[in-house]
Amino acid sequence: MSASTMPVTKRDTKSFKTNNSFSTKNTMKSNEIDIFDVPEKCRLHRMKILNMYCVFCEKPLCEQCKTTAHARHLTEIKGQEALMRAAKNRRTKLKFMLKTKEGNVIPCIKQLIMKITESKAKLQSQVDDAVRRYNNYAERHWDKLLQTEEDWSLVVISKAADYFKVMDEKLLFLKEQLFQVETCLAFVKSKLDDVSHAELLLEFGTLRAYMELIIEPKWPREEILLSMSLRAVPDFGSIMFETELNSNKNCSIEFVHELTEHVVYARVYDTQMPIPKRTFEDETAKISLTSATKMYVSFREYIVTYPLDNRRYTKPSTNIRFSEIMSVRENILDISCDQNSNLFFITRNAIKAITHDKKILKCFGTNDVPSALCVTRDGAQEMLVAFHDAGKILKFTVTGQLLASFIHPDPKMVYRPRHMKTNYIGDIFFSDDISNVTILDANGIWKGAINRDVKTTVSSGPLRPTGIACSFQRHLFIVDANAVTNLHIFSEDGKYLQTAVFKNLQEAYVVDIDATGDVWIAFKDGRLRIYRPDFIPGLDS
Repeated sequence: MSASTMPVTKRDTKSFKTNNSFSTKNTMKSNEIDIFDVPEKCRLHRMKILNMYCVFCEKPLCEQCKTTAHARHLTEIKGQEALMRAAKNRRTKLKFMLKTKEGNVIPCIKQLIMKITESKAKLQSQVDDAVRRYNNYAERHWDKLLQTEEDWSLVVISKAADYFKVMDEKLLFLKEQLFQVETCLAFVKSKLDDVSHAELLLEFGTLRAYMELIIEPKWPREEILLSMSLRAVPDFGSIMFETELNSNKNCSIEFVHELTEHVVYARVYDTQMPIPKRTFEDETAKISLTSATKMYVSFREYIVTYPLDNRRYTKPSTNIRFSEIMSVRENILDISCDQNSNLFFITRNAIKAITHDKKILKCFGTNDVPSALCVTRDGAQEMLVAFHDAGKILKFTVTGQLLASFIHPDPKMVYRPRHMKTNYIGDIFFSDDISNVTILDANGIWKGAINRDVKTTVSSGPLRPTGIACSFQRHLFIVDANAVTNLHIFSEDGKYLQTAVFKNLQEAYVVDIDATGDVWIAFKDGRLRIYRPDFIPGLDS
């Protein structure tokens, strides 16, 4: 029977969408070589593999695959020569991508590491020189120094130490990125050298995704070079401290760290969540975003998965293809995932996990209703659970063991967290009701806050955060219900940097940033938009 005439049943379509289980592992004896270089049996149907290969989904076929799951694909490659030709073509493509990434990404990261190291050495030299000149002057004119002037060198050293810490963190992050890129490239290279033709065809999509997710880290110039300088450094001359008793302006020092160039984002995707329309009529439902190797979007009981690898260098589109949709049959309050895309979500009385085979497991229960969930990305398998009504933030293991309780430094006050995110060094950011955004370190110690009266370039009322996201450059993105363009960018310490150049974001609800640097914005009516920053390669505006 012809493959083009066979109907595709609902069951068959599901088999096609989820069938990625073909493999050549353990299918050949150690001393045998299959002349066609293909698996012996189809794992889905337990039938002998034909000397045939599907162009559409890049998999070998058995007789039943040909007439069911692959019936709508129509086009097939037959024969050993065609199989080898297809594999060689994809092998050549991967080798070209490998060569390009090795020539562009690795040198770029190494250059950034060198620039930060040089910038740190230059700043250290400036600070040491200023302190040395001050100490020389102080030894000769100690009787002329005011109390504030006596502490000047300590202030300089303290401020410099803070920036050295920032530089060290950025160096550590870049070195980790370099290690991950080199490991990924070595893995792909080993696959190209070792795997057979059939294995390469089966794994081509995965290997290509590895390569496309390796991007050149063209961050804003200020984030890498850290344009810091000593401003108003004392000259330490004989007339230096002949000032008014209450004035210490001549011994002031300031480090400059500003985002001077606005980052423009281009809107590249716009779509509607593929869930029943009646679902959006639930005004109490909460839409949530989280990402690792994939982007997960939840609304009421539905979770929709979007892949990241097929959008990296494509042109702008009005359609985002989702890869999977599932229902957990409970109202989801928030979702989060770790670096391995292990997905967790919260309901009114429990924290639950979704396994890779789509089974739902209960991690532990809660007495209070949680409002936000955030899983750590450091591989420690720990999670932060926020309780708005109860006014607390708790840190648990995935099994429910309580590790820490984060309380407000003022005993008369409590936290009221609604949205919560962490950056890659563990700092915690959460919207404290609708008044401000609070910043804690990884141990729950208060670091600062962005208050509701913060001055932005959009004069549309006080800040009303409804969504928070952290970028890999440690910028903080906040959806503002009162802003015309709705999205503000702050530094990690809460300093306002800019309002993103977005338009028509009325009623934007939450925001997240995926591993490629794209900004995802979700609306309460189920719309999704993706914006791409212009400093990431492959931008199509």
